[in-house]
Amino acid sequence: MEKLDGFGKHLKCKLCGHQFCGSLTRVMDHLLSSSNGKGGGVEGCKKVSADLRQTLEIDYDKIKRTKEMNENKKRQIQSEIEMSYNPTSSLTPSRDATASSTQVQHTRSSGTATLNSFWKPVQKQEVDDAMADMFFAAAIPFNVARNPYFINACKKISDFGKGYVPPSSEKIRTTLLKRSKERVTSRLTKIKESWKKTGCTILSDGWSDMCHRPLINVLVSCPKGILFLKVVDSSGHKKTAEYIFKILEEAILEVGEDNVVQVVTDNASNCVGAGKLIMDKYKTIY
Repeated sequence: MEKLDGFGKHLKCKLCGHQFCGSLTRVMDHLLSSSNGKGGGVEGCKKVSADLRQTLEIDYDKIKRTKEMNENKKRQIQSEIEMSYNPTSSLTPSRDATASSTQVQHTRSSGTATLNSFWKPVQKQEVDDAMADMFFAAAIPFNVARNPYFINACKKISDFGKGYVPPSSEKIRTTLLKRSKERVTSRLTKIKESWKKTGCTILSDGWSDMCHRPLINVLVSCPKGILFLKVVDSSGHKKTAEYIFKILEEAILEVGEDNVVQVVTDNASNCVGAGKLIMDKYKTIY
């Protein structure tokens, strides 16, 4: 084929002199379509010999197979991108329509990370080494790498791109700490406001910390989410039904008697006794 100057993709067949516009596909249609005179909208070449046509067919088949392999590889990479994406819904304050746009952004950043690890193994290793050195030097527990907040921070840095400078320790302990508290307070306020509409459940369970102190957790559950209310150190106290009843009653009064539907504890005898005391005093709570 001869490319005609000044005509873009305008080509001329050196065998038959036919002129047409097109790419490789149309060129091969022209050269391999002499039997029916037409090929993909292009007039077939009448002067291609049988031997040349056979050679062209073999070469064109190789090109098509290579293209198909590239497409399969592309789909495989895309599949890896989709599998590597794991949205951290627990970090999102609500599950409304805005979540879809956020998910698109996270998918793109996750896809970039996967492609970088595939095409830039050296740079990826350098980043991993720097991240590991930070863990080692600061004595950061290894399980922090599974923390959803850490993973989300890495994704945000990737979204920002080149040039990101981390905040100073002064900014973290002042401005950013204040902003974080405001966000958490706002989310908790929304949960508390929903208690009047849907009601809530008070949850309580006992456990021991690393210092073997007997602790009692008190939480509030509702459709909007779970709120940690308080923890009581019961050291020096006998966990009688009356003692547990006092802790649960304080929680009921703090949440609001009209907002509490039920109280859930374990099935120990003292907790069962506390539950009976609650139902005797508060007739609408179970």
